[in-house]
Parts: sequence; C-alpha cells; structure tokens
Amino acid sequence: MGTMKYFGLFKKVDLNALTEPKRKQLLVKKGIWETRFRINLPRDGNMSLVSATADNEVVYVSENVQEELYGFILKTYQEEIAVNFQDFYYRFNGAAYGLEPKEIKQLALLQFTYNFKKAFDLAVGFTRTKEKAPGIKNIENMPKLELMEAKQNALKSNLADSELLIEFLMGHVGYFDSQLALDNPLLKSIIEFETGFKILTNLNFEYHFEEIRKPSAQIPEEIPIPKEKPMLSDQDAVEYLLANVFNKKQ
Repeated sequence: MGTMKYFGLFKKVDLNALTEPKRKQLLVKKGIWETRFRINLPRDGNMSLVSATADNEVVYVSENVQEELYGFILKTYQEEIAVNFQDFYYRFNGAAYGLEPKEIKQLALLQFTYNFKKAFDLAVGFTRTKEKAPGIKNIENMPKLELMEAKQNALKSNLADSELLIEFLMGHVGYFDSQLALDNPLLKSIIEFETGFKILTNLNFEYHFEEIRKPSAQIPEEIPIPKEKPMLSDQDAVEYLLANVFNKKQ
C-alpha cells in the first residue's frame, strides 16, 4: 500500500459540525459511505417490487476505506504492538531456556493455544466438514488463524463505524496519540488483538502448527505519525461471527 487516498480527504471541512443528512450526503458523494437497499422476502415466496426508500436503505463504509483506516491504525500504533510482542518473546525465551527442541515446541503449542483463546475470547466452537468418501465425513476444527482473520475483518468494520473514522478523514494526526490507545476501548482491543495475532503468526511460522496464511491487513508504507459451543460450517461460522459476535461497537 502506498500513499493513502482517504486520510485528510476533508482537511478543510469540519465533519463534526455538519448535520447528519449533510454529512451523509458528502460522505456518500466521495465514496466513503456506500448505500444499498434491503428487500425482505415474504415467507410465501411472493416478492413484490417496491421503490427504494429510507426505510430499507443500508449505509456502510466502503471496504477500501475500512482497509486504509485499519492499516493507518496498525502503522500509527506499531510501537505499542511491537513492545507487547517483544515482551512476549522475552518471557517465552526465558521459559524455553535449557529445554530440548521437542519441549520447546510443546511450550510453543501451549502459548499458541493460550494466546488464541485470549485474543479470540469466544466460548464457541467452529468446525468444517469434509466428505472423505460417500457417507464418510470428517469433522475438523476450523484453523485458529482463519478464525483470527474473521475477527480482524469484523474489527475493521467496527473501527470504520466508530468516531475514529471522522478524525481520520479530517487528517487529525495529533488525535491519534498514545493516550488515545489507553482511553479508547475499541482501539485498545485492536492493539491487544493485533499483538495476539502477531504472536500466533510468528509461532506458527516457526513451528508449523497450521498452514501458513498471508496476513490480510495491509499497512501503508508512509503516513504521518504523531511522535509521542455450536458446530457450524465455514460459511455459517463467518456469518455468525460478523453478524452476532464481532460486528458490535466496542
């Protein structure tokens, strides 16, 4: 990711001073928000054509904006994530000192599982079914890193729905300082989650617990930085996560 397209797009506009209708009109015009219209299907299957109205309009932040905003947050608070990450490895290396390679891998697996539960924080299991032969099915737990990606995508959506988007669009670099990371619950949870995700990814790269996956969150190369238990299928799991678990403002 190179130069950001949306950061500071409204440097000369006080979005907070606009009325909600005017702000919506402006954000939709600039492609920040996108609109869709929901059609409810009746149980009898007979669908009537209705005109688009505000009653069935759905407004959401475009995926491009979500990705750029999340990347901006990762870049801005990379030091906080790095410090937490280094602290983990300092403690892990201390615990692994003097152990045999097999013992170190077992320790890594325990940490992999622990940090997943800490970051994912759900008392729900997700599985996938593979048919090995006619009538023979193999039930597997969904990979932990895959579930972490699902939560990361939900955090992107939550972040874009928060007040942080407006500050980002107005280019208020100083707003995103170290104190905000302590005071804003959503931002704090993102930093904690990304620390855990980085730990899992690193441990997995070293010890091959799961298939190595390419990170989905892209960090911009240059930005101004201030100094200071059910069983569900893959698709069901993703829909459940986004609709019922993660897609809530922190």
